[in-house]
Formats: sequence, structure tokens, C-alpha cells
Amino acid sequence: MAASEVYILDSHIADFFTKTSVTREVCDVKAVELVGGSITPVPNQGDCSYTVYGGPYSEFAVQFRLKSLLLDLEKAALAQEIHGALVSNVTFHGQLGDADQEEDREPLLVYVLSQHARRPVH
Repeated sequence: MAASEVYILDSHIADFFTKTSVTREVCDVKAVELVGGSITPVPNQGDCSYTVYGGPYSEFAVQFRLKSLLLDLEKAALAQEIHGALVSNVTFHGQLGDADQEEDREPLLVYVLSQHARRPVH
């Protein structure tokens, strides 16, 4: 993005979904199914993923990544082992959608990240 461009969250999210065979609505339903509560898109999205906060206290992040850019779960586990609660626990929850060769669209891989540092205050 050029320095003069304005970041518009919904536009950025819509651009991401042109790369996949899955809709935003399907992802949102899956996120609620996985972590409950309400979901809120992360304010700054990546180009190759769609990420939302969810759960009763927004204590989880659910990330939908293009299949070609899967997360390395072994490295994520190693980072958590080394850095403890500073690193989110990452779990894999399958694939949504199929490859669409004609339109160059990918399925998405689904991950849930626990947000250790975002515990509710009582």
C-alpha cells in the first residue's frame, strides 16, 4: 500500500476474499462456532488472511489463511515452549472451501490462537 493510500478495513477484507473460494459470512459463522461470543475483525488485516477476535471476552483470535500460506504448527509450538505465555497457543481446525483453478481462488485453513495476555479483569 502506498503511503498516500487510506486503509479501509472493509475494503481490505473484501479484497482478501477475492483470493479464496470461501465467503466472509462462512468464516464468521465458523469463528462463532469455534470460540463462541461475538466476533470482531482485527483492525489491521494481513493480505493473505482474515482474522477476527472472538469468545466471551475476545480472548481468542481465529485466523483464516490461504492454503498456500499455512502456519508451521511445530514452529508455533517451539515459540510457545521458549517464550511461554508471551506466545499464543495455536490449534488447527481444518479447511474451508475448495480450490477453484479457473478463478485462481484458494481454500482457507482455519486456526485458533489463544490470547494469553488478554485475560478478563474481574
